[in-house]
Amino acid sequence: MKKTMEKITLLSLSLMLTSTFAVSTALPAMLGFYQGYGQEQVEMLISVPSLAITVMILMNTWFARYIKESVMITAGLVLLTVNGIVPVFFQNYSVVLISRILFGFGIGLINARAITMISERYEGNEKSVLLGYRGSAEVLGNAVMTLVVGRLLLIKWNYAFWVYAFGLVILFLYWIFIPEKNLKSRQEHTSQKKRSFTKKERMITAWYTVLAGIVICINASNSLRIPMVVLERKFGTETDASVILSIMMVVGIFAGVCFGKLAVKCRERLITYGLFLLGAGLLIMNFAGNIVVLGIGAVVAGFFYVISLTCIFNGLSDQLPQELGNTATSVVLLGCNLGAACSPIVLKAISTVSDGAGAHFVVYACAAAAAGGIAAGIEKKNSGNIQKKSSEKREDCDGL
Repeated sequence: MKKTMEKITLLSLSLMLTSTFAVSTALPAMLGFYQGYGQEQVEMLISVPSLAITVMILMNTWFARYIKESVMITAGLVLLTVNGIVPVFFQNYSVVLISRILFGFGIGLINARAITMISERYEGNEKSVLLGYRGSAEVLGNAVMTLVVGRLLLIKWNYAFWVYAFGLVILFLYWIFIPEKNLKSRQEHTSQKKRSFTKKERMITAWYTVLAGIVICINASNSLRIPMVVLERKFGTETDASVILSIMMVVGIFAGVCFGKLAVKCRERLITYGLFLLGAGLLIMNFAGNIVVLGIGAVVAGFFYVISLTCIFNGLSDQLPQELGNTATSVVLLGCNLGAACSPIVLKAISTVSDGAGAHFVVYACAAAAAGGIAAGIEKKNSGNIQKKSSEKREDCDGL
Protein backbone atom coordinates (compact mmCIF):
# COMPACT_ATOMS: atom_id res chain seq x y z
CA MET A 1 0.00 0.00 0.00
CA LYS A 2 2.82 2.40 0.87
CA LYS A 3 4.58 1.71 -2.45
CA THR A 4 1.33 2.26 -4.32
CA MET A 5 0.73 5.59 -2.59
CA GLU A 6 4.33 6.60 -3.33
CA LYS A 7 3.72 6.00 -7.04
CA ILE A 8 0.38 7.83 -6.95
CA THR A 9 2.02 10.79 -5.22
CA LEU A 10 4.89 10.91 -7.72
CA LEU A 11 2.35 10.91 -10.54
CA SER A 12 0.29 13.59 -8.79
CA LEU A 13 3.26 15.97 -9.06
CA SER A 14 2.58 16.06 -12.82
CA LEU A 15 -1.13 16.84 -12.49
CA MET A 16 -0.55 20.60 -12.46
CA LEU A 17 2.56 20.90 -14.65
CA THR A 18 0.53 21.91 -17.71
CA SER A 19 -2.13 23.85 -15.83
CA THR A 20 -0.88 27.23 -17.08
CA PHE A 21 -3.59 27.31 -19.74
CA ALA A 22 -6.29 25.62 -17.65
CA VAL A 23 -7.85 29.04 -16.99
CA SER A 24 -7.75 30.06 -20.68
CA THR A 25 -11.55 29.74 -20.94
CA ALA A 26 -11.75 32.77 -18.65
CA LEU A 27 -10.00 34.82 -21.35
CA PRO A 28 -13.14 36.35 -22.96
CA ALA A 29 -14.36 37.54 -19.55
CA MET A 30 -10.88 38.83 -18.71
CA LEU A 31 -10.80 40.81 -21.96
CA GLY A 32 -14.04 42.46 -20.87
CA PHE A 33 -12.67 43.18 -17.39
CA TYR A 34 -9.29 44.58 -18.52
CA GLN A 35 -10.72 46.94 -21.14
CA GLY A 36 -7.81 49.35 -20.86
CA TYR A 37 -5.37 46.69 -22.05
CA GLY A 38 -4.78 45.14 -25.47
CA GLN A 39 -5.76 41.56 -26.25
CA GLU A 40 -2.14 40.40 -26.35
CA GLN A 41 -1.53 41.93 -22.91
CA VAL A 42 -4.48 40.06 -21.42
CA GLU A 43 -3.45 36.83 -23.16
CA MET A 44 -0.02 37.32 -21.61
CA LEU A 45 -1.60 36.81 -18.18
CA ILE A 46 -2.39 33.27 -19.30
CA SER A 47 0.89 32.46 -21.05
CA VAL A 48 3.53 34.38 -19.05
CA PRO A 49 4.10 31.53 -16.55
CA SER A 50 5.72 29.60 -19.41
CA LEU A 51 8.57 32.13 -19.50
CA ALA A 52 9.08 31.79 -15.74
CA ILE A 53 9.04 27.99 -16.08
CA THR A 54 11.74 28.27 -18.75
CA VAL A 55 13.96 30.33 -16.43
CA MET A 56 13.54 27.82 -13.62
CA ILE A 57 14.34 24.86 -15.90
CA LEU A 58 17.60 26.61 -16.81
CA MET A 59 18.44 26.97 -13.12
CA ASN A 60 17.09 23.57 -12.06
CA THR A 61 20.39 21.69 -12.35
CA TRP A 62 22.13 24.27 -10.16
CA PHE A 63 19.36 24.14 -7.56
CA ALA A 64 19.50 20.34 -7.49
CA ARG A 65 23.16 20.43 -6.46
CA TYR A 66 22.69 22.62 -3.40
CA ILE A 67 19.04 22.32 -2.33
CA LYS A 68 17.37 19.22 -0.93
CA GLU A 69 14.76 17.62 -3.13
CA SER A 70 12.07 18.00 -0.45
CA VAL A 71 12.78 21.74 -0.18
CA MET A 72 12.54 22.21 -3.95
CA ILE A 73 9.25 20.34 -4.24
CA THR A 74 7.74 22.02 -1.17
CA ALA A 75 8.78 25.50 -2.33
CA GLY A 76 7.46 24.80 -5.81
CA LEU A 77 4.05 23.62 -4.60
CA VAL A 78 3.72 26.54 -2.17
CA LEU A 79 4.60 29.10 -4.88
CA LEU A 80 2.24 27.37 -7.31
CA THR A 81 -0.70 27.28 -4.90
CA VAL A 82 -0.41 30.67 -3.20
CA ASN A 83 0.26 32.67 -6.37
CA GLY A 84 -2.19 30.58 -8.38
CA ILE A 85 -5.14 31.80 -6.29
CA VAL A 86 -4.00 35.44 -5.98
CA PRO A 87 -6.36 36.61 -8.80
CA VAL A 88 -9.30 35.37 -6.72
CA PHE A 89 -8.59 38.15 -4.21
CA PHE A 90 -6.74 40.79 -6.27
CA GLN A 91 -7.61 41.66 -9.88
CA ASN A 92 -5.18 44.55 -10.45
CA TYR A 93 -3.37 43.80 -13.73
CA SER A 94 0.15 44.28 -12.32
CA VAL A 95 -0.58 42.16 -9.26
CA VAL A 96 -2.03 39.36 -11.38
CA LEU A 97 0.93 39.53 -13.78
CA ILE A 98 3.47 39.23 -10.93
CA SER A 99 1.51 36.40 -9.31
CA ARG A 100 1.40 34.51 -12.61
CA ILE A 101 5.18 34.86 -12.97
CA LEU A 102 5.72 33.51 -9.44
CA PHE A 103 3.21 30.77 -10.23
CA GLY A 104 5.43 29.80 -13.18
CA PHE A 105 8.50 29.74 -10.93
CA GLY A 106 6.67 27.25 -8.71
CA ILE A 107 5.88 24.93 -11.62
CA GLY A 108 9.46 25.28 -12.87
CA LEU A 109 10.86 24.09 -9.54
CA ILE A 110 9.00 20.78 -9.78
CA ASN A 111 8.81 20.37 -13.58
CA ALA A 112 12.08 18.56 -14.23
CA ARG A 113 12.08 16.80 -10.84
CA ALA A 114 8.67 15.24 -11.56
CA ILE A 115 10.32 13.35 -14.43
CA THR A 116 13.71 12.55 -12.90
CA MET A 117 12.26 11.44 -9.56
CA ILE A 118 10.63 8.49 -11.34
CA SER A 119 13.81 7.65 -13.27
CA GLU A 120 15.88 7.74 -10.08
CA ARG A 121 13.51 5.57 -8.02
CA TYR A 122 12.45 2.91 -10.54
CA GLU A 123 14.06 0.81 -13.26
CA GLY A 124 13.16 -1.24 -16.30
CA ASN A 125 9.57 -1.76 -17.37
CA GLU A 126 8.23 -0.35 -14.10
CA LYS A 127 9.96 2.95 -14.87
CA SER A 128 8.69 3.00 -18.47
CA VAL A 129 5.11 2.35 -17.38
CA LEU A 130 5.25 5.09 -14.74
CA LEU A 131 6.74 7.59 -17.19
CA GLY A 132 3.90 6.82 -19.57
CA TYR A 133 1.35 7.31 -16.80
CA ARG A 134 3.11 10.54 -15.86
CA GLY A 135 2.39 11.95 -19.31
CA SER A 136 -1.24 10.93 -18.97
CA ALA A 137 -1.34 12.56 -15.51
CA GLU A 138 -0.37 15.89 -17.07
CA VAL A 139 -3.23 15.70 -19.55
CA LEU A 140 -5.71 14.38 -16.96
CA GLY A 141 -4.90 17.16 -14.52
CA ASN A 142 -5.27 19.84 -17.17
CA ALA A 143 -8.53 18.32 -18.45
CA VAL A 144 -10.16 18.14 -15.01
CA MET A 145 -8.97 21.61 -14.08
CA THR A 146 -10.27 23.07 -17.35
CA LEU A 147 -13.66 21.47 -16.76
CA VAL A 148 -13.79 22.81 -13.19
CA VAL A 149 -12.80 26.26 -14.47
CA GLY A 150 -15.79 26.20 -16.80
CA ARG A 151 -18.11 25.67 -13.83
CA LEU A 152 -16.39 28.30 -11.69
CA LEU A 153 -16.80 30.81 -14.52
CA LEU A 154 -20.56 30.60 -14.00
CA ILE A 155 -19.98 32.33 -10.65
CA LYS A 156 -17.32 34.91 -11.52
CA TRP A 157 -14.30 34.94 -13.87
CA ASN A 158 -11.67 35.36 -11.12
CA TYR A 159 -13.10 32.35 -9.23
CA ALA A 160 -11.63 30.19 -12.00
CA PHE A 161 -8.24 30.55 -10.30
CA TRP A 162 -9.47 28.59 -7.27
CA VAL A 163 -8.48 25.42 -9.18
CA TYR A 164 -4.86 26.02 -8.21
CA ALA A 165 -5.72 25.40 -4.55
CA PHE A 166 -5.44 21.70 -5.42
CA GLY A 167 -1.68 22.17 -5.05
CA LEU A 168 -2.18 21.92 -1.28
CA VAL A 169 -3.52 18.37 -1.66
CA ILE A 170 -0.45 17.36 -3.66
CA LEU A 171 1.81 19.01 -1.07
CA PHE A 172 0.28 17.01 1.79
CA LEU A 173 0.58 13.77 -0.20
CA TYR A 174 4.23 14.53 -0.88
CA TRP A 175 4.99 15.19 2.79
CA ILE A 176 3.30 11.94 3.86
CA PHE A 177 4.31 9.41 1.21
CA ILE A 178 7.60 10.47 -0.42
CA PRO A 179 10.72 9.70 1.63
CA GLU A 180 13.67 12.07 1.37
CA LYS A 181 16.44 10.90 -0.92
CA ASN A 182 19.84 10.24 0.58
CA LEU A 183 21.91 13.43 0.22
CA LYS A 184 25.12 11.56 -0.50
CA SER A 185 23.63 9.59 -3.36
CA ARG A 186 22.18 12.78 -4.82
CA GLN A 187 25.57 14.51 -4.72
CA GLU A 188 27.21 11.51 -6.34
CA HIS A 189 24.54 11.50 -9.04
CA THR A 190 24.95 15.20 -9.86
CA SER A 191 28.75 15.04 -9.79
CA GLN A 192 29.04 12.25 -12.33
CA LYS A 193 31.15 13.28 -15.30
CA LYS A 194 29.14 13.65 -18.48
CA ARG A 195 30.64 13.48 -21.93
CA SER A 196 29.97 16.17 -24.50
CA PHE A 197 27.45 15.90 -27.31
CA THR A 198 28.69 14.86 -30.73
CA LYS A 199 27.63 16.90 -33.77
CA LYS A 200 24.99 14.30 -34.67
CA GLU A 201 23.63 14.25 -31.11
CA ARG A 202 23.41 18.05 -31.09
CA MET A 203 21.48 17.93 -34.37
CA ILE A 204 19.06 15.33 -32.96
CA THR A 205 18.49 17.39 -29.82
CA ALA A 206 18.04 20.61 -31.82
CA TRP A 207 15.52 18.96 -34.17
CA TYR A 208 13.42 17.60 -31.34
CA THR A 209 13.61 20.91 -29.46
CA VAL A 210 12.32 22.90 -32.45
CA LEU A 211 9.67 20.27 -33.17
CA ALA A 212 8.51 20.24 -29.54
CA GLY A 213 8.28 24.04 -29.58
CA ILE A 214 6.08 23.94 -32.70
CA VAL A 215 3.78 21.22 -31.34
CA ILE A 216 3.39 22.93 -27.96
CA CYS A 217 2.81 26.32 -29.60
CA ILE A 218 0.00 24.78 -31.67
CA ASN A 219 -1.67 23.27 -28.61
CA ALA A 220 -1.26 26.41 -26.49
CA SER A 221 -2.73 28.55 -29.30
CA ASN A 222 -5.71 26.21 -29.53
CA SER A 223 -6.28 26.66 -25.79
CA LEU A 224 -6.27 30.42 -26.25
CA ARG A 225 -8.31 30.59 -29.44
CA ILE A 226 -10.96 27.85 -29.22
CA PRO A 227 -13.01 29.86 -26.66
CA MET A 228 -12.80 32.88 -28.99
CA VAL A 229 -13.86 30.80 -32.01
CA VAL A 230 -16.86 29.37 -30.12
CA LEU A 231 -18.05 32.89 -29.26
CA GLU A 232 -17.17 34.52 -32.61
CA ARG A 233 -19.02 31.88 -34.64
CA LYS A 234 -21.88 31.82 -32.12
CA PHE A 235 -21.42 28.09 -31.43
CA GLY A 236 -22.00 28.46 -27.68
CA THR A 237 -20.67 29.99 -24.45
CA GLU A 238 -17.36 29.97 -22.58
CA THR A 239 -18.61 26.96 -20.64
CA ASP A 240 -19.20 25.08 -23.90
CA ALA A 241 -15.67 25.97 -24.94
CA SER A 242 -14.32 24.58 -21.67
CA VAL A 243 -16.12 21.29 -22.39
CA ILE A 244 -14.44 21.07 -25.83
CA LEU A 245 -11.01 21.76 -24.32
CA SER A 246 -11.60 19.17 -21.60
CA ILE A 247 -12.69 16.53 -24.14
CA MET A 248 -9.65 17.34 -26.24
CA MET A 249 -7.40 16.71 -23.26
CA VAL A 250 -9.22 13.56 -22.13
CA VAL A 251 -8.62 12.18 -25.63
CA GLY A 252 -4.95 12.94 -25.00
CA ILE A 253 -5.04 10.56 -22.04
CA PHE A 254 -6.37 7.84 -24.33
CA ALA A 255 -3.59 8.67 -26.79
CA GLY A 256 -1.00 8.07 -24.06
CA VAL A 257 -2.50 4.66 -23.35
CA CYS A 258 -2.50 3.78 -27.07
CA PHE A 259 1.01 5.07 -27.74
CA GLY A 260 2.83 1.82 -26.98
CA LYS A 261 0.76 -0.23 -29.44
CA LEU A 262 0.92 2.45 -32.12
CA ALA A 263 4.70 2.73 -31.72
CA VAL A 264 5.10 -1.02 -32.22
CA LYS A 265 2.89 -1.00 -35.31
CA CYS A 266 4.10 2.20 -37.00
CA ARG A 267 7.65 2.38 -35.63
CA GLU A 268 9.60 5.44 -36.83
CA ARG A 269 6.76 6.51 -39.13
CA LEU A 270 4.48 7.29 -36.18
CA ILE A 271 5.80 10.83 -35.69
CA THR A 272 5.17 11.57 -39.38
CA TYR A 273 1.62 10.23 -39.19
CA GLY A 274 1.04 12.10 -35.95
CA LEU A 275 2.08 15.47 -37.37
CA PHE A 276 0.06 15.08 -40.57
CA LEU A 277 -3.06 14.05 -38.64
CA LEU A 278 -2.54 16.89 -36.16
CA GLY A 279 -2.70 19.20 -39.18
CA ALA A 280 -5.85 17.43 -40.38
CA GLY A 281 -7.55 18.07 -37.04
CA LEU A 282 -6.67 21.76 -37.28
CA LEU A 283 -8.20 21.98 -40.76
CA ILE A 284 -11.40 20.32 -39.52
CA MET A 285 -11.68 23.01 -36.83
CA ASN A 286 -11.05 25.74 -39.39
CA PHE A 287 -13.93 24.64 -41.63
CA ALA A 288 -16.28 23.73 -38.75
CA GLY A 289 -19.82 25.07 -39.18
CA ASN A 290 -21.07 24.04 -35.76
CA ILE A 291 -19.78 23.11 -32.33
CA VAL A 292 -19.99 19.35 -33.01
CA VAL A 293 -17.62 19.52 -36.00
CA LEU A 294 -15.36 21.88 -34.05
CA GLY A 295 -15.31 19.29 -31.26
CA ILE A 296 -14.43 16.49 -33.72
CA GLY A 297 -11.51 18.52 -35.03
CA ALA A 298 -10.40 19.22 -31.46
CA VAL A 299 -10.51 15.50 -30.65
CA VAL A 300 -8.35 14.63 -33.68
CA ALA A 301 -5.90 17.44 -32.91
CA GLY A 302 -5.78 16.59 -29.19
CA PHE A 303 -5.11 12.89 -29.85
CA PHE A 304 -2.29 13.41 -32.32
CA TYR A 305 -0.79 16.30 -30.35
CA VAL A 306 -0.09 13.87 -27.51
CA ILE A 307 1.11 11.19 -29.94
CA SER A 308 3.51 13.65 -31.61
CA LEU A 309 4.85 14.99 -28.32
CA THR A 310 5.34 11.50 -26.88
CA CYS A 311 7.18 10.50 -30.07
CA ILE A 312 9.59 13.38 -29.47
CA PHE A 313 10.59 12.29 -25.96
CA ASN A 314 10.58 8.62 -26.94
CA GLY A 315 12.78 9.31 -29.96
CA LEU A 316 15.11 11.38 -27.82
CA SER A 317 15.67 8.51 -25.38
CA ASP A 318 16.07 5.99 -28.23
CA GLN A 319 18.61 7.98 -30.22
CA LEU A 320 20.76 9.42 -27.43
CA PRO A 321 22.87 7.58 -24.82
CA GLN A 322 21.53 7.49 -21.27
CA GLU A 323 24.23 9.80 -19.87
CA LEU A 324 23.02 12.60 -22.16
CA GLY A 325 19.33 11.97 -21.54
CA ASN A 326 18.77 14.41 -18.68
CA THR A 327 20.54 17.30 -20.42
CA ALA A 328 18.78 16.67 -23.73
CA THR A 329 15.41 16.37 -22.03
CA SER A 330 15.95 19.71 -20.25
CA VAL A 331 16.80 21.36 -23.57
CA VAL A 332 13.64 19.96 -25.19
CA LEU A 333 11.59 21.11 -22.19
CA LEU A 334 12.96 24.60 -22.78
CA GLY A 335 11.71 24.34 -26.36
CA CYS A 336 8.30 23.28 -25.04
CA ASN A 337 8.01 26.24 -22.70
CA LEU A 338 9.29 28.74 -25.25
CA GLY A 339 6.70 27.40 -27.68
CA ALA A 340 3.94 27.97 -25.13
CA ALA A 341 5.26 31.41 -24.16
CA CYS A 342 5.50 32.56 -27.79
CA SER A 343 1.96 31.46 -28.70
CA PRO A 344 0.37 34.91 -28.07
CA ILE A 345 3.11 36.54 -30.15
CA VAL A 346 2.56 34.10 -33.02
CA LEU A 347 -1.21 34.61 -32.80
CA LYS A 348 -0.69 38.37 -32.90
CA ALA A 349 1.46 38.01 -36.04
CA ILE A 350 -1.20 35.83 -37.69
CA SER A 351 -3.90 38.37 -36.80
CA THR A 352 -2.08 41.00 -38.88
CA VAL A 353 -2.89 38.88 -41.94
CA SER A 354 -6.40 37.78 -40.93
CA ASP A 355 -8.72 39.11 -38.22
CA GLY A 356 -10.65 35.85 -37.79
CA ALA A 357 -10.15 33.99 -34.50
CA GLY A 358 -9.73 30.72 -36.44
CA ALA A 359 -7.09 31.95 -38.91
CA HIS A 360 -4.33 30.27 -36.94
CA PHE A 361 -5.82 26.84 -37.68
CA VAL A 362 -4.70 27.01 -41.33
CA VAL A 363 -1.26 28.44 -40.54
CA TYR A 364 -0.56 25.77 -37.93
CA ALA A 365 -1.93 23.01 -40.18
CA CYS A 366 0.66 24.02 -42.79
CA ALA A 367 3.38 24.10 -40.12
CA ALA A 368 2.42 20.61 -38.89
CA ALA A 369 2.42 19.27 -42.46
CA ALA A 370 5.83 20.81 -43.15
CA ALA A 371 7.24 19.30 -39.95
CA GLY A 372 5.71 15.94 -40.90
CA GLY A 373 7.42 16.14 -44.29
CA ILE A 374 10.79 16.82 -42.66
CA ALA A 375 10.23 13.94 -40.22
CA ALA A 376 9.42 11.65 -43.14
CA GLY A 377 12.63 12.70 -44.89
CA ILE A 378 14.70 12.05 -41.76
CA GLU A 379 13.05 8.65 -41.26
CA LYS A 380 13.74 7.71 -44.89
CA LYS A 381 17.38 8.76 -44.57
CA ASN A 382 17.84 6.80 -41.35
CA SER A 383 16.20 3.73 -42.88
CA GLY A 384 18.54 4.00 -45.86
CA ASN A 385 21.57 4.18 -43.58
CA ILE A 386 20.40 1.14 -41.63
CA GLN A 387 19.83 -0.85 -44.81
CA LYS A 388 23.24 0.19 -46.13
CA LYS A 389 24.96 -0.92 -42.92
CA SER A 390 23.05 -4.22 -42.96
CA SER A 391 24.09 -4.82 -46.57
CA GLU A 392 27.74 -4.07 -45.78
CA LYS A 393 27.59 -6.42 -42.81
CA ARG A 394 26.19 -9.24 -44.97
CA GLU A 395 28.93 -8.69 -47.55
CA ASP A 396 31.56 -8.95 -44.81
CA CYS A 397 30.03 -12.18 -43.61
CA ASP A 398 29.98 -13.57 -47.19
CA GLY A 399 33.65 -12.66 -47.52
CA LEU A 400 34.44 -14.76 -44.47
